[in-house]
Amino acid sequence: MNSNFLNEQTSLTIILPVMDEVDSQQKTLDILDADFGISVCMILVVCEKTTKEALEIATRYCKRREFANLLWQTRPFLGGAIQDAIDIVQTSHFLIMASDCETNPVDAIRLWKKSQGNPASIIIGSRWLAPRSFSQYGKARLLANRLFQIMVSSMWHQSITDFTFGFRVIPTRYARQVYPTTLKHEYLLESFLLMLKLGVEVIEIPTIWKARNEGISHNVFYRNSKYLLIAIQVKLKSPMKTRA
Repeated sequence: MNSNFLNEQTSLTIILPVMDEVDSQQKTLDILDADFGISVCMILVVCEKTTKEALEIATRYCKRREFANLLWQTRPFLGGAIQDAIDIVQTSHFLIMASDCETNPVDAIRLWKKSQGNPASIIIGSRWLAPRSFSQYGKARLLANRLFQIMVSSMWHQSITDFTFGFRVIPTRYARQVYPTTLKHEYLLESFLLMLKLGVEVIEIPTIWKARNEGISHNVFYRNSKYLLIAIQVKLKSPMKTRA
């Protein structure tokens, strides 16, 4: 373990991009408040495509809660939203989540507690550590996902079971040592692989995935064909030491 981590107080920022989630966003925020209280910072990232109803919930929340910020993203897409948020994070760690409950908000506190005991590690929620962790995912999509995880695990000589799920607690300093080039959902894979090239330890805990029940998915399935190419490209390049 990096000795620098042993002497610092860990602190957390939760990054929550918001698009068209209303009931699920409110549910996520309520659960996070109940589990964390005001002990963590929050960044709710919105953009010009964020619906009026979703924006109203995010705005009200940030006005009433201490250490909550409403951030209008400047870079496009999901990867851009996360990178914009990382730029203003002031805590030792951050947690990436979705506001549509596809990342189970009940498990957020479990990831953070594991991180507090292992502050130099990336803690990720894996959908493949326990049976029946996927709900309404589709058999073909489930098989493709599983095969991809096995291929990348073999390629990278890692025992990691879930490279693409973005439910992660990450030490902020690691994220600022890499410079991903993708801005859409592929960002979650590319940034993670770049941090692996830094020699970061990864710890997985089981979590579940459940399809959103409102709005539309912004991760189009055909885009997943790009993920394998990204895994190969990152494997062949040297990690970036600075982040733009």
